[in-house]
Amino acid sequence: MKWKHGGSVWAALMCALMAVACGQPEVGLHGTEEQSMPELSATSAALTATASYDSALKVPRCIGVASGCDSGNLVNGRGPMGPEFNAPNTLGGTCADGTAGSYHNDESLERVKVYTTDGTDLAPGKQVTLEVDVWAWSGYTSDALDLYYAADASNPTWAFIATLVPAGAGAQTLRVNYTLPTGGSTQVVRAAFRYTGSAGACTGGPYDDRDDLAFEVVGAPTPKSSHMAAGYFHSLKVKPDGTVWASGDNTSGQLGDGTTTQRTTPVQVSGLTNVAAIFAGDHHALALKKDGTVWTWGYNSHGQLGDGTTTQRTTPVQVVGLTNVVALAARKEHSLAVKQDGTVWAWGNNDHGQLGDGTTTNRTTPVQVTGLSGVVNVAAGWWSSLVLKQDGTVWAWGDNYYGQLGDGTSTTRTTPVQVSGLSGAIALVSGHNHAMALKQDGTVWSWGYNYAGQLGDGTTFSRTTPVQVSGLSGVTSIDAKISHSLAVRNDGTVWAWGDNYFGQLGDGTTTRRATPVQVLGFSGAVAVQAGCSHSLALKQDGSIWGWGDNYYGQLGDGTNTTRYSPVRVLQ
Repeated sequence: MKWKHGGSVWAALMCALMAVACGQPEVGLHGTEEQSMPELSATSAALTATASYDSALKVPRCIGVASGCDSGNLVNGRGPMGPEFNAPNTLGGTCADGTAGSYHNDESLERVKVYTTDGTDLAPGKQVTLEVDVWAWSGYTSDALDLYYAADASNPTWAFIATLVPAGAGAQTLRVNYTLPTGGSTQVVRAAFRYTGSAGACTGGPYDDRDDLAFEVVGAPTPKSSHMAAGYFHSLKVKPDGTVWASGDNTSGQLGDGTTTQRTTPVQVSGLTNVAAIFAGDHHALALKKDGTVWTWGYNSHGQLGDGTTTQRTTPVQVVGLTNVVALAARKEHSLAVKQDGTVWAWGNNDHGQLGDGTTTNRTTPVQVTGLSGVVNVAAGWWSSLVLKQDGTVWAWGDNYYGQLGDGTSTTRTTPVQVSGLSGAIALVSGHNHAMALKQDGTVWSWGYNYAGQLGDGTTFSRTTPVQVSGLSGVTSIDAKISHSLAVRNDGTVWAWGDNYFGQLGDGTTTRRATPVQVLGFSGAVAVQAGCSHSLALKQDGSIWGWGDNYYGQLGDGTNTTRYSPVRVLQ
């Protein structure tokens, strides 16, 4: 028995008058075991990043790709036993620690670290060492450390790695090697330390401790935030409890609350729970649930909701026949999905071949895009589509009038072609008629329409192949919409360029910019989203900030006041 104790005007016309001119609604918008003897110091790969707490995931997370990720002191202790910050430090806070015992007398996890064995960046297919510092009880042979990983932190499925047993009582380090899987841009490991019982990702013992560590990998997309989305004139957010909230224009039911009433403060999307990620088309929305199914609502003129009809929906309906989805995208009147097997599926308007099935036939349910595999993310332009493959190449199809397919031509394509001269991409976004890719080295490249400087190369010349965005490095997140573009740097600052008629660049002016300018007074950002003429940014603390056009209440701050610098929104 164990004894325990203690206890920017074109844009105006494009955004505001496009309802009739461009087909908007006529009213009026993601081993081998090695154990050591007791020790706390351990040699890990160079350039290991130290985690900070991610209030959205509710676990320590390393922002940006490195050769390793270290929780530091964030998980030292167990729940109420000792100094563990933000306990329980499990995804979504779903797995609480045991409350029995005392600090540094009974079982606790002290630190979690993952790093590549060859010192290169964390990437799928790389062998890594998972290293965990523990405090073992004096009866250490009854203690066991169960190790797990999930390939996508936004939609975790736990895979068992190994069980390790302490080599002695007190402080020590245990290690195991495993291979990083293909999955999302942010992966996660779990260390589960238990007293007796059987292995499990979330056991219920009174002395058990579980801590997760999330980290980014290369060769997978650095996504736009899955927790917020900006449509034409509406905005959405996912709350930690998996519900979705929306504000702004609701002419087509894009707020999903069962009405067509405009809202200046967020209302809950009806009947939608267990949502892992949210995405916005111009006037429709998509939600990816944790079970891999997709739900849609709003405008449905060409079957972009994927429910087999062209009926507008004011509450969510399920996309027909689509499961095991890991990424989504949408724009004007079509939608895209990536399945876990790397295939791409599309539905909605196909006038320009944007569904990629070799035809120009509209589809009200998903069809598979021709000849694509190994895809990790998707982006939707107005009448074009793009994908990012696991090998860092980008492929595109659909309308190419402005060179937005990036293949050096202006030829429309009904099946995918490769974007020229672009490799090492880790993230991909599309405005209406321009596109951008973030490369592994932190630079941003763009191509397509450039009338407002939205390519960021200092000109207003359209480009049929990628050009580098000027003066921008260390970028970790990007987004774009009709005529402006956004980026987050690794210091948490936000940069913007292109049209600024409504202050959507956030620099306190309405002056167009052909190269990036910094958004005023803003730091701590981890992701951005661009609407037609407004912008959103997610901070590391989970708060969402917005600026730009607010005519429809799309900022969700309770007003219709245009903002030229960031204000907190969608609360």
